[in-house]
Amino acid sequence: MQRMKCQSGSKGFSLLELMMVIVIIMVLVTLAMPNVMKATQHQPTIQATQKVMDSAHYAKNRAVNDFRAYALQIVPYISDDLVGEVRVHRGTGPQCSSVDVAAGAPIKTYELDSIFPIEEQSDGPNVHVRIVKVRPQGLHTLCFTPDGRMVNHTNNQPVASDLSSEYGAGDAVIAIQRFNDGVAVSEQHNVILPFSGKPRFTYGDEKGSKGEGGA
Repeated sequence: MQRMKCQSGSKGFSLLELMMVIVIIMVLVTLAMPNVMKATQHQPTIQATQKVMDSAHYAKNRAVNDFRAYALQIVPYISDDLVGEVRVHRGTGPQCSSVDVAAGAPIKTYELDSIFPIEEQSDGPNVHVRIVKVRPQGLHTLCFTPDGRMVNHTNNQPVASDLSSEYGAGDAVIAIQRFNDGVAVSEQHNVILPFSGKPRFTYGDEKGSKGEGGA
C-alpha cells in the first residue's frame, strides 16, 4: 500500500519576524504615549472649559426665553477649599437690577471641584482645576438680558476690558487651568464672554496665543 504524504504550502512566522513585529509595536506605543498622556492631562481643563461655557449658554438662553435678566456670578480660585465656581441667578424682571446676587440663592451652580475634586493620594499629586483669573480685574458678575446681550451686572454697561485689542470691546475673560500640587500642568484656557453673549475660548495666555476653540 502506497502511503500518501501531506505537504503544506503555508509557513508560520519565524522567531525573528515575530520579534521585529514586537519591536515595531513597542516603537509605535512609545511614540504615541506622550500624546496620550498630554490628552489625558488636558481633558479635565477641556471639560471644565465646556462646563463654564454651558453655564453662560444656559443663562443667555433662559434670559431670552423667560424675558427676564439672568446673572452669571464668577468666583475665582481662593484656596484649595474653593478653586472656582460659576453661579447662575434669575432676576424678577428684564432689568439687571432685578437680579439680587447678594441675597438670592443661585438656581444653578457649577463647582469645578464637584467634577474635578482634589485627589488626596499618598503616592501621587493633589490634582485640581482652577479658575485662575477673571478679566477685567475686579469683575465678578455678568448680566444676560432678554435681548441676548451680556453686560457688567454692576453698572449695566458693556464690559470695559483691560486686555489688549486681541479681544473686542465688551469681552469678559474667565481663565481656567489644571494644577498638580500647585504647579500648572495644562495650557490655560480662556473662556471669552462677549457683548453678544455667545461664548468661545482660546488657548495659551489671555491673548489666545496658541489658538482658538469653538462655542
